[in-house]
Amino acid sequence: MCKFIIIRYKLFKPTFRALLIHLFNMGIIKQMYICGVMHMDIKKAILITLICFGIMGFISSAQEEKTSPGISADIDVVSELNWDMETVPKVSEDIGIVIEGQDFGKVISPIVYEGRAYLPVRFLAELLGTAVFWNEDEKTIELGEKNKGIGVNVYEYEDRFNSEYTTDEDILNINGEKGEYGIVFRKDFGDSGSDSVGYINYAAIVRPYGAYQKFGGSIHLENDTNADEVLFKFYENYARETLIKEIRVRRGERVDFEIDIPGVQSIYIYQRSEDRIEKYSDPVKMVIIEPYFK
Repeated sequence: MCKFIIIRYKLFKPTFRALLIHLFNMGIIKQMYICGVMHMDIKKAILITLICFGIMGFISSAQEEKTSPGISADIDVVSELNWDMETVPKVSEDIGIVIEGQDFGKVISPIVYEGRAYLPVRFLAELLGTAVFWNEDEKTIELGEKNKGIGVNVYEYEDRFNSEYTTDEDILNINGEKGEYGIVFRKDFGDSGSDSVGYINYAAIVRPYGAYQKFGGSIHLENDTNADEVLFKFYENYARETLIKEIRVRRGERVDFEIDIPGVQSIYIYQRSEDRIEKYSDPVKMVIIEPYFK
């Protein structure tokens, strides 16, 4: 015997109701209870529907195979969840979007749930002209311009190998982007000279003096270079005993970063010749634009 407890029967779609009545009239469902308010989620509703259709398929097979009497289905499906067709999420293609008087039309179909329309965050942010970031480390969506904290100044910076703190916009310009200040890594800034090839390392130190919790900025690798990828390593202090973070940057790419530095006195930023693809290739220019503490 197949038992079903049907919840809020009047809210089921007509086709589903007709199917249940048909099964009941054929004697496949021996008992059918009409209950008032219980709880059913969508997964269980779909499960019941599939079971019903499975039984119908079985009936069809049984009618064709008259030689298979005595086969019965003993299925007991009990639901304790509430399902109301009016509260099932659905996609609406009839809703337009107007922002501050500008009609964008029906450019995307929102999801409607319990009387509210939901739009993708990035889509809506782009319409509003608002920056949106995905913070992989924190698993959060960040809307609006980031709090850049306090910019690293020249007195909190020290060159180690082939780096320079600068406010020169021409030097900071990389792949069409530039900032007001930054740390530039370029081989002609150091003692190695512009003719050296292959084994040039790049390094700089910034000093938060233990007063901040975060260090961040954006790293850029010039597109016009023979290095496909570089790896920046951030160490606590110059001794390189404690690695804080590794960040990979590909040719022509910008990588925004923010690392935790509670109690850290100084940060050693290191880019070794061995940590490139291809090894010992020479990046023309790398820039950390607008580094900050907060």
